[in-house]
Amino acid sequence: MTEDSVLPADEENPPPAHQDLRLLAPVATGLLACLNTELDEAGRPVTRAALYHGTTGPPWDDCDCETGARKGQAWVRVVEVRPVSQTAFNSGGKPLGCQVDQWQARFELGVVRCVSMPDDSGTPPTGAEQTADALSAYADAVVLQDATDSCDVLVDRLVSVEAWRPIGPSGGCAGSTLTLLVEL
Repeated sequence: MTEDSVLPADEENPPPAHQDLRLLAPVATGLLACLNTELDEAGRPVTRAALYHGTTGPPWDDCDCETGARKGQAWVRVVEVRPVSQTAFNSGGKPLGCQVDQWQARFELGVVRCVSMPDDSGTPPTGAEQTADALSAYADAVVLQDATDSCDVLVDRLVSVEAWRPIGPSGGCAGSTLTLLVEL
């Protein structure tokens, strides 16, 4: 065995439990299922919920204020994935190459809904309407938290909730996002 070869795997020297990006899709879809369930159970369903791939959240094109239902849309997206540990060693104990043993993914869960807008004559929403919009966003924040607190796909994973952030308003929509780090 050369100094640069990787130690062979056997019962006394098992290979590391390499985690990889194949876990990304199951975790993302699991989070989306949990978010959908929590929205429904809280009586706050949305018109559309989906995984979204991109550098920003989805376009806010499902905040129909005309129906009066204030449904909106929800999403889960991967913000970034980065290696947490890289530990392949040769027989001399020196690190080798770029073997990634553990990945960490930053996920964003979000909800946007219709918010009050100025009327056709330009009169702004009342204070009561704006307060109702804020309280609606806060109710969705609780749903986002509950979705991560009770999600089976996160059991036995290291999870760190980063931040809840209000977003919008823009084009009659506003809402919030919750970001979390998950070790894959």
